[in-house]
Amino acid sequence: MYCPNCGKPLNGSSNYCPDCGYSIGAITNHQSAVSSQRPLKSKSEFISEHLKKSSYYSLVIFSVIFDSIALLLFILNFNKLEVIFSRYSSDSSKLEALIPFFVVIVFFIIGSVLIASAKKVSKKVQNEYNIYILTEPQEIRRNTSGRILGTNEWMCPKCGKIHQNYVGSCGCGGEKP
Repeated sequence: MYCPNCGKPLNGSSNYCPDCGYSIGAITNHQSAVSSQRPLKSKSEFISEHLKKSSYYSLVIFSVIFDSIALLLFILNFNKLEVIFSRYSSDSSKLEALIPFFVVIVFFIIGSVLIASAKKVSKKVQNEYNIYILTEPQEIRRNTSGRILGTNEWMCPKCGKIHQNYVGSCGCGGEKP
């Protein structure tokens, strides 16, 4: 494993870089044996791959379904608001008119909980990407001049030129790994 700050090799049991003192913290040793031949994944590639493996998309879909049902129930029962706010309606008819709105509230709450869970999954995947970037061997992230590439950069496998992640191909014809 290599220090993400200075790129020097680290002792496997150390929590700090012996050269620059950088705190290694959340980096685990299980990825230190990764082959330096494997290309570093881009952020969008890593995140989309891990979101597909997680429950993110199903959480978002169910959230949309529950919120849509709640909105539909609210629209279908909108005319009952007149009964609820009328001074001349009996208490039992007001209570009966309120029941669909309680159901609407429950569906909105379920939809909100699902979307909050999806955001938590998304944040977890972002954190996994940050750990992935820090634990990859630095040889993968170095260009020909020895400079360590940033997390938003990639190196052309043909010519070694550094590009930002939003650039998909190099001028020499090399594709983003």
